[in-house]
Amino acid sequence: MFQPFLALHGSKAFSICTPTVSPHSLVPLGALGTGHRSYASAEFKRNGSFVMNAFTGHMETSELFPYPEVLNDEQKENIRLLVEPTFKFFEEVNDAARNDVEEQVPPEIMKSLRELGAFGLQVPTELGGVGLTNTQYARLVEVVGGYDLAVGIALGAHQSIGFKGITLFGTKEQKEKYLPSLASGEKIAAFCLTEPSSGSDASSIRSKAVLSADGKHYILNGSKIWISNGGIAEVMTVFAQTPVKDLKTGEMKDKISAFIVERGFGGVASGPPEKKMGIKASNTAEVFYDNVHIPVQNLLGKEGEGFKVAMNILNNGRFGMAAALSGTMKKLIERAVGARAWVVWVVDTSVVWVVDINGMGYEHQWYTSGMGCGHQWYGIALCGSTVQHVTTRVQFGSKLEVYGDVQEKIARMAMMQYVTESIAYLLSGNMDRGCTEFQLEAAISKVYASEAAWEVVDECIQLHGGMGFMKAAGLERVMRDMRIFRIFEGSNDILRLFVSLTGLQYAGNHLRALEKDLKGFKLDVLMSEGVKRTKRMVGARTVPSIAGQVPADLAVPAEQLSSALGDFGASCEALLLTHRKDIINQQFLLKRLSNACVDLYGMAAVLSRASKALSKGVPTASHEKALTVTFCQQAQERIRRNLGSLRSPSHLNVDASMAAIAKEICKHGGAVPTHPLD
Repeated sequence: MFQPFLALHGSKAFSICTPTVSPHSLVPLGALGTGHRSYASAEFKRNGSFVMNAFTGHMETSELFPYPEVLNDEQKENIRLLVEPTFKFFEEVNDAARNDVEEQVPPEIMKSLRELGAFGLQVPTELGGVGLTNTQYARLVEVVGGYDLAVGIALGAHQSIGFKGITLFGTKEQKEKYLPSLASGEKIAAFCLTEPSSGSDASSIRSKAVLSADGKHYILNGSKIWISNGGIAEVMTVFAQTPVKDLKTGEMKDKISAFIVERGFGGVASGPPEKKMGIKASNTAEVFYDNVHIPVQNLLGKEGEGFKVAMNILNNGRFGMAAALSGTMKKLIERAVGARAWVVWVVDTSVVWVVDINGMGYEHQWYTSGMGCGHQWYGIALCGSTVQHVTTRVQFGSKLEVYGDVQEKIARMAMMQYVTESIAYLLSGNMDRGCTEFQLEAAISKVYASEAAWEVVDECIQLHGGMGFMKAAGLERVMRDMRIFRIFEGSNDILRLFVSLTGLQYAGNHLRALEKDLKGFKLDVLMSEGVKRTKRMVGARTVPSIAGQVPADLAVPAEQLSSALGDFGASCEALLLTHRKDIINQQFLLKRLSNACVDLYGMAAVLSRASKALSKGVPTASHEKALTVTFCQQAQERIRRNLGSLRSPSHLNVDASMAAIAKEICKHGGAVPTHPLD
């Protein structure tokens, strides 16, 4: 019965099984906002994170069930009052197509956003902000995401990351000095981390801040690239290397520190706006710092702890991205251009002639900002409905909606939107409840949302055929805007590695604690672990069922989650014992492990949300049940494939072959094969 313990017992196995954070391994992964915390303590202590505990094969449901309901009646009413004018503003005032062509958010739109209070949504009311919770904030950015991602980036770069450091780490004096003018939109903020030499590797930044001889200022020199709001920001959160004394050795070492920098300090300059593929209306520019004198009181957090500041800022802001892209997907499904399109012509300075593609036209009063007669105005298209398109468009004698291929696309789009939305509000709700260990959930929310939204806009274009490819349809702009989300604020590739390695580090510390208990011959641990591993050997489920925590209608997907989580935990343990410290270098395996983890969290999120819907008897409960059951079935199958591939000789051989092919291509400087005509 205790044979399974032989693989675990012995200090040698445990002393090297835990991946260690080092400057050459996980530090670069943290560079894009992982919010990394060390779990290398001698005593293992479980936290409340569902994802973190999944790596140990433990089903932690304290932050999963029930689905968060964190808003009181007053907060619900407040957000309802804010949502309506926000919808109206983006429907009637903001023009995303115009912003895209002009490559700016027009001054009058910025003025209107200020009047809406959009620049200080989470700033406390006593400091001039709206004082929203994370969940309330998520609801508003969901609206913005449905209409104009570029405006969303301008607002998010300002408050979600731009001055977030002040709200998280600022002193009372710093908050009182800066937050009122930032909340009002009088001043714009930017988050300045990325440099030419440091993309995913923030530890390699070269900007440097040195304390002046009189000890009153830090002198900053360096530059930052691709900074959102970089050309218009008056207040910046800037990260730079500073000489810091090592308390152990007494040596001076460069460590990253964070600073609040005002353009008015002097020595701050910006380059021209970058020409980008998408989110063109948002300002992106290089920022230069030439002997900028920063008062010592503008140090943000402690000296040498800038990396921690940066990671927490990015980690705290990720839930907003999932919420925004949830809104984008919903709008693509509900109101993306499809059924009809229009071309808009300026007739004079105030009247526009709108010509339907079928030849029907009508006059409409429109403010044209003095554009010349006969000028085509941005190729604007008015919004119809994707669903309307597939329910009215006839091909081969039948409406599109009856064809299986179309049905599959619509169902997949709806499932991905539902999963993203479920994750976003599960995460924001847990943050509002005071949960602190959410860095892996936040990373997964960003990865899943950005990839799901890309697939949704791609399928939306496909459903509209040739019209979807036309600029007038407006979908190509959404696709261009969407592409950056898989890159910035933590590239998905890096975040996948972060999720796997951080989770495995947690699991490794669990194994070390287990070894200690086994050496102490703790009978309860000996018995429970022995039973678990014996079950694992005979193919029995090792994770207790959570069927009792969900309505009976969701018993099957609940069992699927329990089964998949048990398999996931076993795979993590096997990887650690097989590869030990070298697991850091097994990126083919880590990627597949992370993919399985993303699906696990997606299953958990929809199970929790659908359970709430069924328990409360909401009108859409049966539809949410169908989405959940279908997603969980498909997710479990993907998890099985991904976990199976971790030990499959054929998959491992393919990994080795792929590595060899890539190496040869890099050595050759391009494609290797001889051209077929040579």
